[in-house]
Amino acid sequence: MIAGRWILHPQSSGDHGVFVLSRSLGQSVVVDETFILVVASIGEREATLIRTDESGLHGVEFTIRPGCMTDIAPGVGATLIPFEKRKVRIGFVTFDGHVVRAISSALRSSSDLRSP
Repeated sequence: MIAGRWILHPQSSGDHGVFVLSRSLGQSVVVDETFILVVASIGEREATLIRTDESGLHGVEFTIRPGCMTDIAPGVGATLIPFEKRKVRIGFVTFDGHVVRAISSALRSSSDLRSP
């Protein structure tokens, strides 16, 4: 890392992507349509993300910090970019075609789960 920026060298195994998403407490990100990351807490120098599978089971907690790249899923890393007290900016680095996209919330109300 030089002057607060990550320097990515070409990978022989495939392409990589670098992008930033802003999320508030409780908002989510989907990784490869397989994992959901929910912003569980936002602190001054760290944020906690909880990764679950599509069913919402098997939660794993990750703490991301500025200047550190944390592996949050196979082929996907994340770092905290300080923003403001009520939001977090997450810098993602993906390799080999992994896809990360924002969704408004991973949590559904019980009315959304009822069948008609």
